[in-house]
Amino acid sequence: MNRRMHSHDDFCRRVETQLRRARGSAADGSKAAWFGLGTVGVVGYTVALPTLLGIALGLVLDVHFREAFSWTLCGLALGVIVGASQAVAWLAREHGAIGAQAPSPPPSPLGTSLPPSSPLGTSPPLSPLGTS
Repeated sequence: MNRRMHSHDDFCRRVETQLRRARGSAADGSKAAWFGLGTVGVVGYTVALPTLLGIALGLVLDVHFREAFSWTLCGLALGVIVGASQAVAWLAREHGAIGAQAPSPPPSPLGTSLPPSSPLGTSPPLSPLGTS
């Protein structure tokens, strides 16, 4: 009985915490919009600046070193690749920082954690032809 009371109290505390968090995020709706716009801006500049630098370097190389291929296009491709990889790395860091602030999911009521692959936690083996 004591354990059941304890789990009920934990449940009530978790619900109250989530409710407070939801009310706070609803009140901070304008902050979320500005955060989203800021993210778009950062990602945009993270891709645009290396791309423009790659194009500029390519133009300089095209003037000084004539080749059968275009240095400008090579610089453009290199700039996009570098910028996109930096943007992905930045987004991964931000996602990790946001995930660290989020609460962990509540434990399973059964006392064990089940993998999301199946409702019961076990997946039936498949034969080589894909039938069970």
